[in-house]
Amino acid sequence: LKVYVPVSLMGHISETDRNIGYRVLPSSTAVEGEDFSILAAFVPADKVDGGFVVELSRKNLREGVTLKIDFELIPNENFETNFTTIAKEPQSTETTSMTTFTLFFSDDTITPPLWSAFSAYFGTFSKKKLDILLNIVGVSQDVMYSTYFFTEYWGLCEAWGRLFKRYLTDQA
Repeated sequence: LKVYVPVSLMGHISETDRNIGYRVLPSSTAVEGEDFSILAAFVPADKVDGGFVVELSRKNLREGVTLKIDFELIPNENFETNFTTIAKEPQSTETTSMTTFTLFFSDDTITPPLWSAFSAYFGTFSKKKLDILLNIVGVSQDVMYSTYFFTEYWGLCEAWGRLFKRYLTDQA
């Protein structure tokens, strides 16, 4: 499963892509290269927003276990990290980090963000229905857990719905 972690910058845009400096902190419970891989970490040319593409491995996951990746943004040839904290609320002395963040992941099944859009075709969410869609119908996990709904999904939902119904009919 690939996950996109957004990063926004303050300052000037550039005409070239810029790599983001980072390190994985020792407090992480996930192991880089085994539980996850960083596929990219950059801000594209002419943009103020970029991010990390993290590929998560399910190989070592099991129900009820949550792994975490603690990241820290670090200065590099493209970016400084002078703005490290921000007040949690106006007039507050309590701060939060602007350079560290945590990504949690587990094998616990959660309702995909777009299931409400799919529910007209597949009904109320269940782990069994998701398993059928992923393993029998062949729907991509990236699509199911995307936070963006593209208009071409409507036609795909209709086709997936027909395959889903055919599978259930064949099982009866």
